Amino acid sequence: MHRRELGKSHRLIHRREALKVAALTGSSLWLGAGLYGCSDSSDEDFEAGVLTDDLNDGGTPLFAGGLTTSLFEERRYQATVRGRLPRELRGTLFKNGPGIFDRAGVRRRTLLDGDGLITAYRFADGRVEFQNRFVRTPKFEAEQAAGRFLVDTWTTPLDEQGTIADDTQSGVTIWPWGDRLYAFDENSACWELSPDDLETVGKATFGLGDDEAAFFAHGKQLAGSAEFSLFGVRYGTLQYNYAVLDPQQRSRVARSFPVTDYGPPSYMHDWFVTPRFFVLHLMPAILDGEAIGGGSVLRDAIDWQPALPSRLLVFRRDDLEGRPQVFEMDPAWMWHSVNAFERGDSELVLDWIGYDDPHHFVGAGAEWELIMQGELVRTGAPGVLRRSVLDLSAGRLSTERYEDLEDQEFPVVAPDRVGQAYRYTYLVHNPGAGVLYQSVAKVDLESGSHQTFDFGAGRIALEPTFVPRPGGRAEDDGWLLVEVANANTGRASLCVFDARAIEDGPIARVLLEHHVPMRFHGRWAPG
Repeated sequence: MHRRELGKSHRLIHRREALKVAALTGSSLWLGAGLYGCSDSSDEDFEAGVLTDDLNDGGTPLFAGGLTTSLFEERRYQATVRGRLPRELRGTLFKNGPGIFDRAGVRRRTLLDGDGLITAYRFADGRVEFQNRFVRTPKFEAEQAAGRFLVDTWTTPLDEQGTIADDTQSGVTIWPWGDRLYAFDENSACWELSPDDLETVGKATFGLGDDEAAFFAHGKQLAGSAEFSLFGVRYGTLQYNYAVLDPQQRSRVARSFPVTDYGPPSYMHDWFVTPRFFVLHLMPAILDGEAIGGGSVLRDAIDWQPALPSRLLVFRRDDLEGRPQVFEMDPAWMWHSVNAFERGDSELVLDWIGYDDPHHFVGAGAEWELIMQGELVRTGAPGVLRRSVLDLSAGRLSTERYEDLEDQEFPVVAPDRVGQAYRYTYLVHNPGAGVLYQSVAKVDLESGSHQTFDFGAGRIALEPTFVPRPGGRAEDDGWLLVEVANANTGRASLCVFDARAIEDGPIARVLLEHHVPMRFHGRWAPG
């Protein structure tokens, strides 16, 4: 794998491919050859590692594999399994993402915006039960009753809006913890669900006030720890919220402090945690307070200022009242961290996916807005896996870029390596000139090598999930579960890989009877 230091001259790759469609929501679209036009008619041969068909009994092609198509129906059924599932693979894969993009002729503006739809794949005895169910937030219940959208969401303004006490969508990630299940949104309180049937239990504030319980979707549970760390930004009051929860889901540590203590307010989505530190990435995505005060939705109030640096704030977890150590680096947008760990007494290693600009999301004509209009157009820089090493004693920072795999996102690591030194990350990437991710990859950060599996034209890979093999000792001894949306059939599947041999293809696939909308993040709960 090629590595190079950030800061040296480099060329941004701006790729444009436009594919205009005739209709957007729920329509049947056959889009010809290329990304959406391969024929699906043959069966699969798992022994040969060949991936061909999802279902050969028909199906309706959908734009972007149905990722931008609402799914109103809630279902629970035994899914079809092709190939052989390992008997040791017992437990549930929970995933979350937006499920409703359209009501009464109004469509959400970006792929990130929609009511939270939880999906569950329950593995037992070589079989898989599938279930999907919406989080019953007050917003969801009120809009279901009204048959239309009633409130602004974080990327979509409405001409008219009603008043709902809690307008969270709970549509970004899901976290099984003990005998409970939590759905998180974008910087708001989370909602507790029943793991058995996905029934909504109620809002979870962990003993904190509503303002104190506004958190990122990305909590962190360090390897070997029973505690759960949360961080977030309450944009209405411009305060940071930090909390550590004990195994009984009660706040053991809680602190709120003003965003403006550390410069202008920046948009953030994820962060880094190690046993002794947590790190915030303040990218130059500055929030326009006047715009927010004037009623702007959050996305439209983000002002990308590339003349400013990105800043890393390093907080000591045992001294929350102390000032953070600050490092500056070239400006970059970050959706997701990969992992972080301490090396020796004075080094922090931070791995993350960075973009040289955020124009896939921010600004008029961003690709995540155009996709909701039926276009696949590359408008921003690709995501690149990066490693930043912070020398805390010398106050120096260096960053390398891992660029052999183009356009990378949704990285995960083995759960017993979170906050620890590790070797492998699993992610999706785009091997061609498209906009969505077609391949899954296993990256070896020690050797610089990688393994990939390309799902083929018309198939879109979503975030992978690593499942450790019971009793396994090696870091990669386990399975990788990857949801795949198929634009050729309009149906989704879940591919099961041996994580030690990604390039061999799936050992089994779980075939659904329908599409699933965009899935963001998931977690495995052992059975």
